[in-house]
Amino acid sequence: MASSSGHQRAVVFKQPSAEARQSDKYFKTLSEAGFDVEFVSTLSFAFCNAIELRDALSNPASYQGILLTSQRAVDAAVNCFSDNDELERWKAASSRPWNEQCLVCTVGAATSQAAEDKLGLTRCHDEATNASQLADQLLQILSSKQETATSSGSGRPFLFPCGDLRRDVLLTRLTQASHTVAEVVCYQTTPCPTLAQRASQIADQLLSAATAAGPASGKTPNQTQVNTEVTTWLVFFSPSGVSFCTEPLLSKLVAVTEGGGSSSSRSKPSPLIKMAAIGQTTADALRSAGIEPDAVAKKPSAESLLQAITCTEHNL
Repeated sequence: MASSSGHQRAVVFKQPSAEARQSDKYFKTLSEAGFDVEFVSTLSFAFCNAIELRDALSNPASYQGILLTSQRAVDAAVNCFSDNDELERWKAASSRPWNEQCLVCTVGAATSQAAEDKLGLTRCHDEATNASQLADQLLQILSSKQETATSSGSGRPFLFPCGDLRRDVLLTRLTQASHTVAEVVCYQTTPCPTLAQRASQIADQLLSAATAAGPASGKTPNQTQVNTEVTTWLVFFSPSGVSFCTEPLLSKLVAVTEGGGSSSSRSKPSPLIKMAAIGQTTADALRSAGIEPDAVAKKPSAESLLQAITCTEHNL
């Protein structure tokens, strides 16, 4: 995708949240800020263990609370019911006990909104932006309520619908504090079938532009398909997205220079290629791949992403 002169380019590694990409908050926010935006579908999901999850959701009295760390977990909860009529019957019978007798904890406002809209879970604690913050928040709430579970397991567990690639931090933190967690793996994560090809094309395009802009190339920007004066921001939303993009994209975009001993340092081929991460967890995944992100959004929102990019560009 070529960028127009004077614009910046944002390659956003996520599926648009709306059928029309113009309605996606990231598209609207970045476009209004002067970016040419391309979405690259990154992850595919397959639901699993629907009966186990449905049975758990239908028995709120057995749990201290429910932990929803992604919108996909909310979708899995909806999917575990055979049709909308069964979902509505569940809401009528069980959403109120979940709201009034249990803790409903989510990561991010978007997940909280999805839990309310799709499951009728209205009393969500949604201040946390990642699993580590959720653990801090939850342990503080439980301490104030003096509801610590005993080591013998007599305390009610937390229901944790999650994906197969979930991180250990939330489960570990709660277990270390003597709380039990009933984990239900309700979706599996795989790369989108078109990701590898499109990511590889983007890498080749950016490398071509970087070469064309180099002093030895003898080319001017208008001799290439990409405007070599345009900054391209690659925006990643999850560790799994980073992992699936490593081979077709990231490994191509970093030049590895062997340092002393067994260490190595990595640098991008052009200062016009920038990396942005949504949250510290995704930023850490980039670092594990040998790349220091140029901008890290503190919250999973389009506004926070734009703020992080703006701060980087203005050296704030």
